[in-house]
Parts: sequence; C-alpha cells; structure tokens
Amino acid sequence: VRYPAGVVTPAHTHPCGHGMYVLEGTLITHRGLSGPAIRPLALRCVWQVHAALPHVPLMGIGGIRTGLDALEFVLAGSSAVGVGTALFYDPLVPKKVNAGLEQYLRTHRFASIGDLVGGIDPAKALNQAASG
Repeated sequence: VRYPAGVVTPAHTHPCGHGMYVLEGTLITHRGLSGPAIRPLALRCVWQVHAALPHVPLMGIGGIRTGLDALEFVLAGSSAVGVGTALFYDPLVPKKVNAGLEQYLRTHRFASIGDLVGGIDPAKALNQAASG
C-alpha cells in the first residue's frame, strides 16, 4: 500500500453542528470545537488509527498546550504534533511544548521522542478501560 501523504491527521476540529448566539438570535453554521474541547476525541482517533495502521505516520492535533499534552499524542501513536488554538492566547506555546518534551526525555532517559511513539498497548488499554 502506498500513502501519498507524508503524514495523516486523524482529527483536529470536530464539527458540532448548528448552534445559536442567544443574544443575537443568529444561527451558527460550519463551526466546530477545537483546542482542549476535542483533546480526548483526538487522542482516541490517533490511538485507533495507529492501532490499525502502525506504519503510517500520524500528526496529533487537538488541544495541545503543554509538553505532557504532546506526550499523550506521541504515546497514542503520533510521530508529530501540531499546536493550533493555543497560539491564539500564547504564541510561545510551541517552544514550551518542545521544552516540556525535552524535559520528559531527559528525566526518563529516553534518547529520542521516536522511542515513545505508540507506547500505549491498545489491548492492554482496552482491558484496563473495561475493568475500571
């Protein structure tokens, strides 16, 4: 199987349907949830796609604000991460995310972030979720 894209993004902005601005009485269309609101959904998407296609490079996007947020996406199967919504309130977030990842690697003595990609065992995670 050939994959023409260099990387796949399983999730980012999640469509939330139609809404309404109550005071203005206007209908909201073509809008979606992004940032921290979709992080759990985006993590699950990355994890599921990585479990099915472990050789396809994935980019984790959705609610990444810290190095630990990015680490969760890496452990779920992302070989790269992207920061979006967080840039609206702090343009230095990418630098902080990198610093957090570097700190984690140093503290836990990993040579490379690549050593952590897909570090969650899907069968084990499902068994833990089912039992707890």
